[in-house]
Amino acid sequence: MRKIAKGNSSLRSGISTALIAVVIVVLVVAVGAGVYYYTSSTVTGTTTTATSTATSTATSTATSTATSTATSTATATTTATVTATPTETPVTITVWETYAPSTSVNSEFGAFNKSLTAFEAAYPWVTVNVQTHPFSSEQSDFTTASLANQAPDVIRVSNDWTGAFVAEGFLSPIDQFANTTFFSQYFPASIADYQFRGHTWGLPENINGLALYYNKNLVKTVPTTTDQWVQMAQQLTQYDNTCKITTAGIAFNYAGGLGGGYWWWPFLQGFGGSVFNPSNPAQPTINSSAAVASVEFVNSLVTDVNPDSSAGCHGVMPAATAYNDAETLFDQGHAAFLINGPWAESDVNSSLSKINVPFGVTALPTVTSTGKPLAPFIGSQGWEIASGKSSAETLASWEFISFITNYNSQKNLATLSGDLPSNAALAKDPAITSNPYTVGFLAQAALSSPAVNTPEMGIVYADIGGPLGQAEPSSNTSPVATATIQAQLNTAEAAIIRAIGSIG
Repeated sequence: MRKIAKGNSSLRSGISTALIAVVIVVLVVAVGAGVYYYTSSTVTGTTTTATSTATSTATSTATSTATSTATSTATATTTATVTATPTETPVTITVWETYAPSTSVNSEFGAFNKSLTAFEAAYPWVTVNVQTHPFSSEQSDFTTASLANQAPDVIRVSNDWTGAFVAEGFLSPIDQFANTTFFSQYFPASIADYQFRGHTWGLPENINGLALYYNKNLVKTVPTTTDQWVQMAQQLTQYDNTCKITTAGIAFNYAGGLGGGYWWWPFLQGFGGSVFNPSNPAQPTINSSAAVASVEFVNSLVTDVNPDSSAGCHGVMPAATAYNDAETLFDQGHAAFLINGPWAESDVNSSLSKINVPFGVTALPTVTSTGKPLAPFIGSQGWEIASGKSSAETLASWEFISFITNYNSQKNLATLSGDLPSNAALAKDPAITSNPYTVGFLAQAALSSPAVNTPEMGIVYADIGGPLGQAEPSSNTSPVATATIQAQLNTAEAAIIRAIGSIG
């Protein structure tokens, strides 16, 4: 049975803007006499008081930022053992979902309801009280509800909220229910998105991240190295008689500090850098020589003289290109390459089909000087379980999230709404491989990195955009000195370290 209701408006503290490998086995959900049964003992997670600010980036609508602040002085999560009993005890769980409401079956909301109906048939003793929350306010809503002991049992999340929620004591770990064989059905990066402090806290229902779109009328062979990529872009860039770019070789969200940092991560990692020290995930490393080299490379796409321009024009992409500018250039057939995520595919397809321009999606090239791929973060939306609930509610919540992210449920999302699956076996299903764009995004996913989900990463997103913006050229003929780039990255890192200290 289910009840569907609007989200509790009393829990909303306001709308903030929200930012986005191969299987061994496939989960089979067993129903009938052999299923788990419940007792009423309590699984507890301690929530008391520290100050923590989490700013998360997601990619469902390209890029945006959600900031939530919670107070707590200590955090702890107690994992209790759930005991089985021989009866099917009725239980009600409250689920917060964030899909855009739609009357269409061919939508995320339609796919979710199809899977929810199947869950209800499999678990008739579980009543699911579904509440719809806007994605943009859900992080702060859940924080407010948890502090008031009014949290739902299950919440649909962006993976990069995980660290903050765990640090605040709001989540129950799920590795008490599953082993590595179970987790191996998901792409490793997508499970890593929900791992923090030695535990797994959620299950991914999809994956998302940047990849390389290309105009097939302009690009006949996809580049595999950055040298090839730049050379092709130089040959394909066109200018007017004032050297203004009319057809860009490359376009992506460059304004505002590489899209608030989100479009920087592939270049940073490709040049051998990282956001944090791998051995100390709270120590930022964004002022490294690799970080400087990555910014210099991106800036060169804007300011270097194009050897294929007889007039000596500069750049293969316009300066200060914002998200919409980059997509418009590509949608109108005036860009050879676009870096964007799967959320843009529908709009790109609709626009280019009107002008009969075919396009493809592939993995970003490898950096020639390092041999490392340009590696975006792989993020996801997924499901997590609140702490402080009874064992009956916690176990029913586990059954729900494992069902709503299983092979069949993800197939509903993939085929009805175009979501990219996190289930590695499903990625080989003909229903998925028949879509060449999906295949391209999945090829990129195999070369990408798990998104950083720590509370400190929220601080990076809050503080990196301004300094990166100051390190970018203001025009195609205004190169930025290496010393200026280094100074801006030092400024950003110092600000991040100070902010991390304030939440420690």
